[in-house]
Amino acid sequence: MSELRDAALSYARRGWAVFPVRPRAKEPLVAGAYKSATSDLAQVKAWWTQWPDANIGLATGAVSGLWVLDIDGPQGEQSFEQLVGEHGGELVETLMATTGKGYHLYWRLPAGREQGRRIGVRPGLDVIGGSGYLVAPPSIHPSGRQYRWCDADREPQLAPDWLRELEKPKPVSSSTTLPRVALPRARPDGTTAHEGVHDARRYLAGVVRRAVQDVVGAGQGTRNATLYRSAVWVASVAAGLRADPVQGMADLYRAGLAVGLTDEEVERTIDSAAVKGAANPEVRRA
Repeated sequence: MSELRDAALSYARRGWAVFPVRPRAKEPLVAGAYKSATSDLAQVKAWWTQWPDANIGLATGAVSGLWVLDIDGPQGEQSFEQLVGEHGGELVETLMATTGKGYHLYWRLPAGREQGRRIGVRPGLDVIGGSGYLVAPPSIHPSGRQYRWCDADREPQLAPDWLRELEKPKPVSSSTTLPRVALPRARPDGTTAHEGVHDARRYLAGVVRRAVQDVVGAGQGTRNATLYRSAVWVASVAAGLRADPVQGMADLYRAGLAVGLTDEEVERTIDSAAVKGAANPEVRRA
């Protein structure tokens, strides 16, 4: 029996709903992705008998009684440290796994409660809750690194209220007017002068925030089109402001994966959108 099948069966015995994911990847091998996730031992055994090298997709939310804080890379670690510091500098230790670039903190859901999702809580921080999934140890990350438990015997703990509340973004009305800014003026050396650079950054951050919300809230069958439209918007505004769109595109990339699009779909869509947006600079949304 493979290490991955052993682990998948172990999670199912704990009541965690799992499903097979492509080896060394994050795309589901079964239709429905997290909707097909189960803790039925016979089904889990059959899946990993068919695909012994499959990574393990673990469904979050009420189906498993779990939600996860995804800390992505050094930027995510810095954001997390700042966040904890703002709330007293202490946080109960919970089940934690290393990922390809950062960490997953696993939290137990209170009885009868659900936990939503929110991409880009802060730079490098995502909340993965209901209708979501993540790749669990000992799966292999696309980079070749293995997901590993930091302390496999530790149980997921209840998160403090302030951490659970991160899923709730500040309301943004469809009629909200973003700060208006003047376009940067090009200098002879190719750099730009912009007296309102602070407002420009706020403007772009607001656009990215709205774009991510559009993708996360998109209905089945519209998600790829919404991702493309949102990425074109972000790239277009960034070009109009002569700003770097990389962080915004990274946030949209995570949003695309969170709603069930594959790595290939997301990468292809964002690459295409970035070209179109950059060719059509615009500050105000049409």
